[in-house]
Amino acid sequence: MSRFYVDPDGIKGDKIYIEGAEAHHIADVMRLKAGERICAFDGMGNEFSGVITHIGSKRAVVDITEKRSIGPNKARRVTLVQAVPKKSIMDYIVEKSTELGVDVIVPLWTDRTIVKPDEKGMAGKLSRWRRISIEASKQCGRSIIPQITAPKTFAAAVAALDKHALALIPHLGGGTSKISDALRSAGKKDIIIFIGPEGDFTAKEVSEAVKNGAIPVTLGPNVLRCDTAAVASLSIIGYESGKI
Repeated sequence: MSRFYVDPDGIKGDKIYIEGAEAHHIADVMRLKAGERICAFDGMGNEFSGVITHIGSKRAVVDITEKRSIGPNKARRVTLVQAVPKKSIMDYIVEKSTELGVDVIVPLWTDRTIVKPDEKGMAGKLSRWRRISIEASKQCGRSIIPQITAPKTFAAAVAALDKHALALIPHLGGGTSKISDALRSAGKKDIIIFIGPEGDFTAKEVSEAVKNGAIPVTLGPNVLRCDTAAVASLSIIGYESGKI
């Protein structure tokens, strides 16, 4: 059964009103008709089954036949603090992070961040990343879409670290423990993982993070691209947390 996203404001009583790009996808791409059954989710943990009663390129109306509420995952809450890379690499990171179960994505400005868009440009990027996370959630079966926050400077991100969480900062400076060892020694704490930009974090940034409670870790002997580092880190976290 086809699965679509519905804005929470589009759920009214026993009906779902799907508008915009999702309605276009239902009508013009999937070519579904009135009377066909679909699944929908609101990104906040609610899943719906229903029957299409009206279909058009701008709006689809669905009668709800079943509702299921899926509560938040009680396992470790995972936050990815990701230095924004150049070009469209962040799009890939958002997509794969969503598939791997991340709860929060924090775009990060660092000393070596190459591209720092203005306010208007950043608003456009945040909107696109949210659309990507919705599409990835549809594909992978997630009911709760990850939160993507406004960007933070490195100083603001480390100053705001939750002292009750396990904060990890992989870097190439050497003398660090394996990420898997740090995870195994942390019990069931929530996890905050920092991933650096092209060229890695500066020594000053690593020092500042450590002063604020972050643990420096290594992802192995090979130098990873920032997108590979994000996927590798979240995969290890998922495995050690029992999610994978």
